Amino acid sequence: MSRKKNGRFDGTSEEEIMKKSKTLSDYLQPDLDVVFVGINPSLTAAYKGRYYAGPGNHFYKLLHASELVPKFVSFEEDNKLLEYNIGLTNIVDRATRSSADLNAKEIKLGCDIVNEKLKKFKPKLAVFNGKCIYQIFAQQFGKTKFNFGLQNEKIGDTALWVVPSSSARCSNYPRMEDKLFFYQAIKKHILFLRGKIDDLNLNEFYNMDLSRPVVKKAKSNSDFSKNCTETSNEYPQYFIAEILDGTQNKNQNEFW
Repeated sequence: MSRKKNGRFDGTSEEEIMKKSKTLSDYLQPDLDVVFVGINPSLTAAYKGRYYAGPGNHFYKLLHASELVPKFVSFEEDNKLLEYNIGLTNIVDRATRSSADLNAKEIKLGCDIVNEKLKKFKPKLAVFNGKCIYQIFAQQFGKTKFNFGLQNEKIGDTALWVVPSSSARCSNYPRMEDKLFFYQAIKKHILFLRGKIDDLNLNEFYNMDLSRPVVKKAKSNSDFSKNCTETSNEYPQYFIAEILDGTQNKNQNEFW
């Protein structure tokens, strides 16, 4: 019997979705500022044909809040990210209920493929959306321990970053504002590589999970300005109380 779950896929079974060999197309082109690398499509992403399509995923809010994009781009418009020099790809094409359902062989093969894509398209930065993803990718460097932020390794001229998963299931960084620090740093690194910032100390981008600011959640709009100043890093930190993107009243049970 085919499994269905609350009719959320309009009668399409989970098994039918998982049988698709290619669920999301790469958004890649030469000389992008940044390519975000995910692990594999969730069932929701595969069904909708869009990256990070779960209503609880913070990815698009983080792009907007960090000013990596000048206006909010929803998951329905994920292909428009190329207009802002942002690319998207995954380690594995196959959709699963959980990344834990992937096997080691397909993940290793996917890492090799992503490696070749980065060499071909030469983005300035490749950002791995989640620590578990980079744990396997980094085996090619003989690396077993690392922190969030900029890594010592490169693929060609592409610098590598690791950020907490944009999923709200990310246990150490469950809120969007907890993760914003990393996306702001990525924006700053890009500006430096574009020649818009001089005399940048790249050391501030390493071991960022050890130096992240503590962001307090505002109780009301009157607390917004106060929270903006409660961090002491060298560049501005922004507390985002809410991004109005039309998802606030949707089902929040799926986070990918």
